[in-house]
Amino acid sequence: MKEALERIRVAEEKNEAAKKSQEADLAQLRTEKERALASLVEDLRTKRGQLHADEEQKLQQALTDEKNSLVQEAQAERQSFQALYEERHETLVNEIIERVTSTYGS
Repeated sequence: MKEALERIRVAEEKNEAAKKSQEADLAQLRTEKERALASLVEDLRTKRGQLHADEEQKLQQALTDEKNSLVQEAQAERQSFQALYEERHETLVNEIIERVTSTYGS
C-alpha cells in the first residue's frame, strides 16, 4: 500500500511537472503568436498606408496632367483668339481706311 501511495505521489508530481511545462510552452506559444499577429497588423498598416500614398500620388499626377492639359488648351485658345483678333483688326482697319479714302479721297 505504501508503495502504491508512493507511485501515486510520483505520478502526481510528474503530472504537475508536465502541466507546468505545458503551461510554459503554451505561454511561450501565445507570446509568439501575439508577436506574429502584431507584426502582421503592422505590416498591413504599412501596406495600407503605402496603398493610400500610391493612390494619392496617382490622383495628384492625374490632377497635374489635367491642369497641364487645360493650361495648354487655354494657351492654344488664347493664341487662336489673338490671331483671329489681329486678322479681324487688320481687316477692320483696312475697311475703315478704304471708307475714309473713298469718302474723303486720298
